[in-house]
Amino acid sequence: MDKLDLIYEDQLAFEHYIGDFKRKFSVEDTKELILSIHSELDEVLRELNWKKHRIEDKSIILSNIYEELIDVFKYWLALAQVWDLDSDKIVEEYFRKSLVVRQKWDQEHNLNLFTNKVICLDIDGILCDYTTTWLKFIENNFPGELVIYTKEDVTSLDLSMTLKNPSKYKELKHLFRESGAKRQAIVNPGAKELLIRLSKNYKIVLVTARPVQIYKRIYADTIEWLKKNELYFDFLVFEEDKRNWVITHKDKVEFCLEDSPNQAKQLDAYGIKVYLLDCSYNKEVEETETLTRINSLGAIYG
Repeated sequence: MDKLDLIYEDQLAFEHYIGDFKRKFSVEDTKELILSIHSELDEVLRELNWKKHRIEDKSIILSNIYEELIDVFKYWLALAQVWDLDSDKIVEEYFRKSLVVRQKWDQEHNLNLFTNKVICLDIDGILCDYTTTWLKFIENNFPGELVIYTKEDVTSLDLSMTLKNPSKYKELKHLFRESGAKRQAIVNPGAKELLIRLSKNYKIVLVTARPVQIYKRIYADTIEWLKKNELYFDFLVFEEDKRNWVITHKDKVEFCLEDSPNQAKQLDAYGIKVYLLDCSYNKEVEETETLTRINSLGAIYG
C-alpha cells in the first residue's frame, strides 16, 4: 500500500472503531461533514493574525496550523468515502482536474489568441467520429438497443433515431457522458495532420457545444482525449451555442470547419467562411460563396 492508501484506510478504520458509519451517497451526511470542515477551517484562521482591524501580538505556531489542517483533511477523507471516492480515484481525479486548471490558466494568462488569424474547428464530427463512437458505445453496453449500426445510415444529428426506443435516448445519453466514453472517441482520419499544418499559420480554437456546464467531467475528458491523440490546439471553448464565440470574434476568424448543417448555414449567414465536412446528415446543405463542402479533412490544404 502506498502512503495515500494507508491514510485512507486508517481514517476508514477509525470511523468503524467509533461506530460512525457514514452512508454511501448520503446528502445528510454530506451536509454534516461540510459543516465540520467549515468549522475546522475556522480553527486554521484562529491560528493566524488575519483580522486587519485588530492589533494582535500572536505568534504563529506552525505545529498548530499543521494539526488544524490535518483535521480538515480527515473530515475531507470522510466526505470522499461517502461519495465512493477511494484513494485510486482521488489520484486520478486530482490529475484530471489539474489538466483543466492548467488549460484555463494558460488561456486566461499565457496565450495571446490574436497574434495570428484564427481557425475555429468543431470537435464532435470533425476531429472525432462522434456518430461511430456513439453507436459502438450503445452496441457494447446496451446490446439490442440499436436499429442503425453504421454512420453512413445516420441521416440526422438526432441520434435518438438510432435506437429501437427513441424515448430512452436521454437516459442512454446521460450514461454515455457520465461513463467517460468521450475519452475513447474515434479520431477522424487526417485530424492530427490537419491541426499540425494549420497551426503553422493560424491559432487553433476548438469550439464545442459539449455540455460541460452540466457534466463537469467532460472538460477533463476532452483534454485527455486531445492530448492522448496528439491533437494540437491553442484554445478550447465550451459554448452551448457555438455561434456566439465565433460571431463575437469574427473579425479574426479566417474560417470554420463544421459538420452540423444548422451551424454551417447560420455561420454562413453571418458571412463567415465555412468548410462543411461531407456527411450523411448534411447532404441537403447547398454551397454558397462562403460555404464550401469538402469530402475529407485533407481537402483544406489541398
